[in-house]
Amino acid sequence: MELMEPFSEENLSHQIRHLKDVERLSSNQIAKHLNVGNHYVLRILTEETSSFLLFRIRIEYLGQVYQDNTVPISGWHRDIEIGGDVSLNHLNEVIQEALGWDNTHLYAFDVNDKHYAYLGDDDYIVNDVYYKYFSAKICLGALGLHKGHTFVYKYDFGDRHLFPLTVVGIEKAKNSTDSARVIGFAGCDLIQYKTEEEEDEGQVFVSECAAKVDFKRVSSFQKG
Repeated sequence: MELMEPFSEENLSHQIRHLKDVERLSSNQIAKHLNVGNHYVLRILTEETSSFLLFRIRIEYLGQVYQDNTVPISGWHRDIEIGGDVSLNHLNEVIQEALGWDNTHLYAFDVNDKHYAYLGDDDYIVNDVYYKYFSAKICLGALGLHKGHTFVYKYDFGDRHLFPLTVVGIEKAKNSTDSARVIGFAGCDLIQYKTEEEEDEGQVFVSECAAKVDFKRVSSFQKG
């Protein structure tokens, strides 16, 4: 597979560790996958490093595409903390847990004018009529994100929910981490599937607010 996008040395090192730790590829397979020398891969894998990144991300909600909203819904957000060596697929799982939604639909992340998606099979780069999608197996640390960076999470290509994701902080951690946690929140749960009555009334939130329960539900989410 061809290199999907140009990586800086720091971002490339995160991608190498992700392929080794998560995808369980050999150094030769990683080198071939990323189109780099095997000696470089081995050097990265054997280096003592404290450059693991910990991202703090604010999740906001724009509504559905047809609503054509230009600013997020007022009074709602979820703040999460997640390691930079986990994939966008894992970030999707964390967001779904934070929302209390069922995680049964396809999704995509728009980052720096590139589209990373899960379209039912993540093993290949998929070409669409309108967009060129890349695999969502890529890890956060390889995306070139910085504090203040906003990218978009698109969930359910039928209902087309839009969530701006803003990096509110990045820290270096001593170790890799598979866990994620909610560190802040505002507002009730969002309705995933609206009834006709809820649709007509423009209802966005569930009728009974359970934000504290939601926080407890996802505050120590662990990758399975």
